[in-house]
Amino acid sequence: MKARGAHGQIFSCSQSLTFRNIDWLFRFYSREWAYPEEVRAIWELPFLAKLKAMVNRATHPMSPRGWALFATDLEIELSSKVPPSDGAQVKSLLGPRPNKADPRLKPLQKLAREIQVKSGGLSCKNVLSQLYLLSESLKDYNDASMCVYSGPAQRGIGARRELFSRSVHSGHWALRSQKLDGISNRDVGWISTGDADFSTLVKLHDFLWHYHAEIALTSVFVLPHHGSRMSYDSNMDRLRELIANLSDRPLFIAPANPEHKKYRHPHWPVESTCRKAGDFYVVDQDLASFYRESVKTVRNLTGLMILE
Repeated sequence: MKARGAHGQIFSCSQSLTFRNIDWLFRFYSREWAYPEEVRAIWELPFLAKLKAMVNRATHPMSPRGWALFATDLEIELSSKVPPSDGAQVKSLLGPRPNKADPRLKPLQKLAREIQVKSGGLSCKNVLSQLYLLSESLKDYNDASMCVYSGPAQRGIGARRELFSRSVHSGHWALRSQKLDGISNRDVGWISTGDADFSTLVKLHDFLWHYHAEIALTSVFVLPHHGSRMSYDSNMDRLRELIANLSDRPLFIAPANPEHKKYRHPHWPVESTCRKAGDFYVVDQDLASFYRESVKTVRNLTGLMILE
């Protein structure tokens, strides 16, 4: 299926998934989509072939056990060492005759030498992150993160627009106010953001433009990178601008382990900024922290959708 965006623009099902006669939309976003040639050049390096094949497994249906095995295998492949003999491949990103004035030339030459001679070698994940950093536009491996919106469809899908009511089934303490009964509106969307980076205006505005029709309907925002402060600028101005585009007093969820001795996510600057604008909740390894809500159309009480 296809969704029609601003100015008649057509969005393929790779970006949006709609449902016939249902006022609901799944819309996807990854910043690296804007730079397909740079991404393709990186992922076509021969020493990344096994990792690329591993990632492509995710395009096929898998059982819960299959997904668990996939996660384990992916971590193993990311940790595998790039063969020293393949180090020179990274310089091919600049073409057969690289311009000596290209600022990427010396860093790529240095990376090639490190792959070839560094004791213990360099992992695929390490090299991949450096290649993203040295790309002309991406600069951050986290730009590959996939974001997804799940909520009412503001784009023309031909279905009648509905009002929805929400019910929280677990994680009630996530919301300061439980006055959801009797409230009907369209502000019931979720956005999950993976490890997305909003540290610059360009990155934030690209994200907001992609979701310009959905962002105001988002009442549950799953914070990027476990609630890390590194996803924003040091003053949290980017986070405040993002919040200003969401629905009134949203719920911010941080999937994190606060007891982790190294990272200690979520970070307080993020949490305090979110608490000033809405509700803040941490989902960790404890099943008791699980948050689950459902929405249903007001006019069609059989139409039920579970979000968790």
